Amino acid sequence: MSDSTAQAKIRNAAIAHFARDGFQKTNLRAIAATAGVSAGLVIHHFGSKDQLRSVCDDHVLRILVQRANDARSPTRRLTA
Repeated sequence: MSDSTAQAKIRNAAIAHFARDGFQKTNLRAIAATAGVSAGLVIHHFGSKDQLRSVCDDHVLRILVQRANDARSPTRRLTA
């Protein structure tokens, strides 16, 4: 997913809201407003807040694994 797509913008906005406000206090309208889309489009692409969180978790995990794999030494892998 390119970071310029609506899905990527929604995902990135959700990650920021979940990190700042927590999952329980974040609502789809706030995520949609940050992403510059309608709440209906968030539901269209992700189905629910729980499914959006799952996509966000997978994305963040992929980034962390990639950074660890890119580290050159075992010590750097632990601190990546």
